[in-house]
Amino acid sequence: MTGTFSLSELISNYLGHYKSNKLGPEKRVSFSLLDILTRQREINALWRACNRRNLRPVASTFLGKITAITLHP
Repeated sequence: MTGTFSLSELISNYLGHYKSNKLGPEKRVSFSLLDILTRQREINALWRACNRRNLRPVASTFLGKITAITLHP
């Protein structure tokens, strides 16, 4: 893969907006309750895109819905 990679660009491609918390070398993307309930397909597509880019995403789930994605690049 060539070019520079921007996590915010990847997320904005799928969700349009996001809230990110930087925890040392980890990056965590949390989703609002409204996004969790209404945009789960886009969140799942974001998780798959991160997985394809070999970012080793780990999903935090609640009742089968992804609530946050932690990346370990």
